[in-house]
Amino acid sequence: MATVVDHFLDGFHRLEGDTIAHRQRNFFKLLHQLAPALQDNVEALDAIAANLNPRTYLESLFRVDFLIYFRRRRELWDLLKEGNDVFVSKVVKQTWFFQDGFEDVSGEQLVNEILPCLSFSVRMKVLRKMSRYTGCEKFGEVFDAVVSRYGMYLAAQFITGCGPDKIKQVIVDYPVQLKSKQLRIMYGKDPGLVDFYFSCSKNSLNDCCYYSLVNFIRGNDHDLFKYLKDKYNLWPKLGRRATKKYVAVKRDEILKDPYAFEHIDMKAALRKIGTDCVQIFTNALPLQINNCFNIDWLFRSFDKKYHYSLFVKTFQAHYNIKFADYPSLIDENLLKVIPDDAERAALAKVKVDAGHHKYLKYFPTEQSVPRIKEKIDSASRITEKSKLIKSLLETCHINKNMDALLETIKYFCVNHVHEDISFRLKFIRNIRKVVGFQNLTEEMWNMLSVLLHTQPMLLLDFEYFDARTSAHLKFCYMESVFKKNESIDKLFEHYFKRNFAYPEYKEYDKNFAKCFLEFSIKRFGDTLRLESLNAYYNLILEIDKWNEDYKDDQLTFYDFLLLLDAFNYIIKNRKTVFFPRVRTLFRSKIFTNEENPHRNEYMQIYWERFKHFGNLSDFGWFLKHDLTTATTWFGTIFDIFTRRCTNSSCFRIWSEIKKFSHLKLDEKSLQMCLIKLHDDKCTEMKPKLVPALSVLMKPDDFAALGDAYKPTDRKLDIHDGKQLRLYNLQCSIAKCFGNTRTYRVVPSLLGYCAGDYFKYALKSLNSLLYRTPENELPQYLKYLSDKAVSVRKHALYMTCELSTPANVETMLRVLNKHEKVESLQKYMFVATIQYFVKNPTESLFELVKLNMRFISKADEESLKSITKLVGKIPQKYQARYVVYAWERLENTVEVCEKLSPLKDKILKRVSLEIAGELPLEFCIRVIQQHFMTENNAKDLNTMYSFMFKVLTTKDEKELIFETIFTLVDRCQSKNEVFKFLHGFYSEIMHSESTNLKYMEPFVDYYDKQISLVDNFPDFIKMFFLRLKLESPFWTVDDLALKTLIIFEEVVSKCGPCVFRLFAPEMDSNLIYLKRHWFENEAVYYSMLKQRASADVAVLLLEVVSKKPWHSSSENKALKKFLQDVKTIEDLGVQVCLRCTDKVDHALWTTDCPSCMETEDEIEA
Repeated sequence: MATVVDHFLDGFHRLEGDTIAHRQRNFFKLLHQLAPALQDNVEALDAIAANLNPRTYLESLFRVDFLIYFRRRRELWDLLKEGNDVFVSKVVKQTWFFQDGFEDVSGEQLVNEILPCLSFSVRMKVLRKMSRYTGCEKFGEVFDAVVSRYGMYLAAQFITGCGPDKIKQVIVDYPVQLKSKQLRIMYGKDPGLVDFYFSCSKNSLNDCCYYSLVNFIRGNDHDLFKYLKDKYNLWPKLGRRATKKYVAVKRDEILKDPYAFEHIDMKAALRKIGTDCVQIFTNALPLQINNCFNIDWLFRSFDKKYHYSLFVKTFQAHYNIKFADYPSLIDENLLKVIPDDAERAALAKVKVDAGHHKYLKYFPTEQSVPRIKEKIDSASRITEKSKLIKSLLETCHINKNMDALLETIKYFCVNHVHEDISFRLKFIRNIRKVVGFQNLTEEMWNMLSVLLHTQPMLLLDFEYFDARTSAHLKFCYMESVFKKNESIDKLFEHYFKRNFAYPEYKEYDKNFAKCFLEFSIKRFGDTLRLESLNAYYNLILEIDKWNEDYKDDQLTFYDFLLLLDAFNYIIKNRKTVFFPRVRTLFRSKIFTNEENPHRNEYMQIYWERFKHFGNLSDFGWFLKHDLTTATTWFGTIFDIFTRRCTNSSCFRIWSEIKKFSHLKLDEKSLQMCLIKLHDDKCTEMKPKLVPALSVLMKPDDFAALGDAYKPTDRKLDIHDGKQLRLYNLQCSIAKCFGNTRTYRVVPSLLGYCAGDYFKYALKSLNSLLYRTPENELPQYLKYLSDKAVSVRKHALYMTCELSTPANVETMLRVLNKHEKVESLQKYMFVATIQYFVKNPTESLFELVKLNMRFISKADEESLKSITKLVGKIPQKYQARYVVYAWERLENTVEVCEKLSPLKDKILKRVSLEIAGELPLEFCIRVIQQHFMTENNAKDLNTMYSFMFKVLTTKDEKELIFETIFTLVDRCQSKNEVFKFLHGFYSEIMHSESTNLKYMEPFVDYYDKQISLVDNFPDFIKMFFLRLKLESPFWTVDDLALKTLIIFEEVVSKCGPCVFRLFAPEMDSNLIYLKRHWFENEAVYYSMLKQRASADVAVLLLEVVSKKPWHSSSENKALKKFLQDVKTIEDLGVQVCLRCTDKVDHALWTTDCPSCMETEDEIEA
């Protein structure tokens, strides 16, 4: 045994290799060699674990790997207690550690004895892993213990570890807020839990925070998704990758009914399905052709290669029609997908015969060209001529007739050579757009030269075009010459006399593009000219661009001495900033494993000009790929890092250096830091050394350093340079305590938690307290709670964050009795109520009420916060909170102008649930004091809403109505009375309650206040109000009949003069009596069907004339309605019809089948 133990310990400390990866491989090689002898040898493993004392930081990491490999639970628990982030992250990744590591420990014992030894951050990680890998029954015990010790707010984060029954019980008993990730885990236990949660929770599945959950369900469980989609009205969309996975499972169902899968990415689905996708289109076609517009979304999803078979063959075969019989279905999109010239021309003829002459271009050229020329000759406007000439080019291109194209160009040159230059340029742009310059022949190029009044070579000088078109024209001309194997150098020379643009290489022939680029390089000769520096720079970028486009044919400027000299000059020049892409190019020459003869020279430049070329993260690349450079230039690297590396960026860099103790990089860095720290000549540099020291030194050593510089003077003389430099050093030390990542330095850090130093120490304090074991926290929090006010506030905050509810409550009660500072009392109220929201208990609620007494009448911010917090209070306590907050405001605020808005805000936040739990006496008192009184509520609508909620939820409705009506009767202002009547009317009509019979006393009271003559709009409102009480929702026909009855009654009493008064009231009230928003037009259509009389027609035309119509379904219903009105043989109706401004919009005629709606479809 001794031999194996000694062998392992000796090998552990003698690992070879320069890089971390090499030493790590050697460590695991040693581990695997000795594993057979150690696996079952408990005594040997105990001996190694006891004597494995790491000498370096890297060895400490390997020790953790050893403990994990041999599953040493006791030692791993000790690592968790230490709280080191790196060690903890390694341990918590081991699922076996949580699966069977707690079998012999009860939930109570684990939570009350073991977890308090861990820090908050480690405790959360352990519980999260246990919830995933410990059995439901076992974790249920742990969960109950966590709730008992730490409260439901914290425990809810681990609810997913419980069984389905336990989860349902918690959801019902507590208002837990679950995240999308938690619900995904719960879905794996029981898919029904997702629906159960949203049925019980106030959260909406449509909230953006649940988007990933909806996507997950949609991609894995179509049935559940469809159920949730219908229940919660979901409209999400599946992405491309998720769709491909989904199609693999639901392929046959998608083929059968594509409309049921509109939420998927149909393009991706069709590609995944392959050639069978045509079947989807066939199954998607509706039974009647007049509904074919519904398949647009599907048709656009198909690849173009399927368009002809789908839109021509499949479509015509399915409906047994021919497109020639339906001209309205023929458009350019259809003609473009037809490959057969004769078939395309035949359909184009149908459109031309109907007067659409733009379709001439789809005829054969022998027919289209002469006819288009005739139209050009007869056209008078230049724009019309330009369009027709473009059609000439298009017909040549469609028919692939190059001879006709040549004749077209000749025709233009002969007939329009003297036209305005803009007209000629438009023709050339159309050539580029329709035909493409690359397809022009030599003769065509000559004709273009004639057109532009120039010679072929001088095309290279033509600059009338936009830059893009001009360059493209010139490159295409040179390319055409190149392809004829003619000499091209003279053309290149002529081009560069006036042009500097380079081509987009992929758009042209590769050999031509390469020839052009090589000529561009050669034309500069061999002598470096500084005046051409910009040109060299652009050419270097073009070589880089070529290399990106053609990976298999690389160029390098190392082969061109002139460009190499130019590049070297630029990177050495201090004005490199004027060449922005040089930095990227230069770095590519540094960070590469390819051989580079200039790399050493470039490395020198890189370090000298690090500010411009370097990046603090570059050192990691050198440590991994070029250790020689890292060690050779380490002195320079150290100076750069200590001068430029801030506290936030240093940790990772110095932690990486810390691993290279075998190369003495950590020791060398530490010694250089300490030398400069104690050198009085480096006073300005000292604060910048502290981040490195905080990582490289052992935590105890850094704590000793902190103690040595601990602040002693409370006052600082800013004019004393020595004091100021010491202060900066102390602030840097305070900020860097957190880099030690261990709570053992907290006692030293506490010395900096005072005065101006506290703001610098705060981040470190938070970080380390979260890493402090629960058992160690009280002593530190107690120390902080005895300091200055700002420190005491933070002590209270950290207590609420990290301590158990019992400890938090104890501290709050102590502060409540002894704290006298007003700002801290205010903070106590905020902290108490925030903690109460997370962990609601009776005792904490009493503390909330006690601390509310600290708020003064001058503290408007806190007074407003009392009203804002109503909605956040747990529902069980909301009613009591409202009553107490109301009383506190009355006792605190004396000025009515300030009190009323605060009370309004409270009433505004009273929901139906809260109103039902409020004491009746309180509700009556609020109404009596703030309705129709001198202290009237500022926001009357809020008061109306409050009274309506009270009436809805209370059984004593008669008493409440009596109170309200008594106050109304006392009011002398009729205007105020009608404000109340209209406000209450609005509350009733907007209500979604299915039983409003209890509001009949209000209706009767309203009825007594109005008359047909004096209050005509209210008289109509009263009718619809009674309908609402009779039934909250009506069918279209029943609602139409009821409306007709009241309309005929009013007309019989008042005559037709009331049409214009009745129409707007009818239209505005109908929306409250139906289930769907867009049903008014259906009601009007039903009214006309039931009473096709002149009175009804004129009434409805009055509504139509004032109503905007937006959706296609509304416009179709409007059209059908107006067509029916047109059949009424009454002169007055026809006059009104022609005067309605919607007629011209809706009664247009077309032969498009998709616009021919049937009567049944309008009703549906």
